[in-house]
Amino acid sequence: ENFNPEIAEETNGFFYFVKMQFNELAQEANTRKDQLFERLTDSLGNDGVFKFKQQFYNKKIADIVTNRNELRKIYEDEDQLIRKKDPIFMYPESNIGRAHLFSPVKIINERNIETIWFNLFFIWLTTIVIYFALLFDILRKIITYFENIKLRKTNI
Repeated sequence: ENFNPEIAEETNGFFYFVKMQFNELAQEANTRKDQLFERLTDSLGNDGVFKFKQQFYNKKIADIVTNRNELRKIYEDEDQLIRKKDPIFMYPESNIGRAHLFSPVKIINERNIETIWFNLFFIWLTTIVIYFALLFDILRKIITYFENIKLRKTNI
C-alpha cells in the first residue's frame, strides 16, 4: 500500500553493505583461527593436536554450552530478539555483574572479570557474611527485633 521503490532500493543497499561488513569480519576471524591452529600444529605436531583434542574436548559439554540441540536459535520478545545460539560466546549486557548462563565474563563498571574469579569472590564474600552472621547471632537478633515490633503493634 505504501511501498516506495526508492526506499526499498536504499534499504537493499544498506543490507548489502552490512552483509559485506559481516563477511569481512567473519573472514578476519577465520584467518586468525587458521593462524592459531597453524601455530598450534607447528608447536605440537599433527599427532599432538589430535591427542590434545582427544584429551580435552568433550562433545556433550560443547553441545550444552553452544545450545546445539536447541531448535529455535532466536526468540522474539515484545520489543527485541533474544539470541539463544552459542551463549558461551556472548558477552553480557548488564554492567552490575549479571550475566546469562555460561557467560565467559561478568562486567562490573565496564570492567571484564572472568566468570571463575567473579564466582570465587562471590562465594568467599557470602561465606564471610554468613560466618559473621553466625558469630554475632544476627539472625536471632533480627527475628527478635521484628517480634518486638509486632508485639508493640498488638499492644497499642
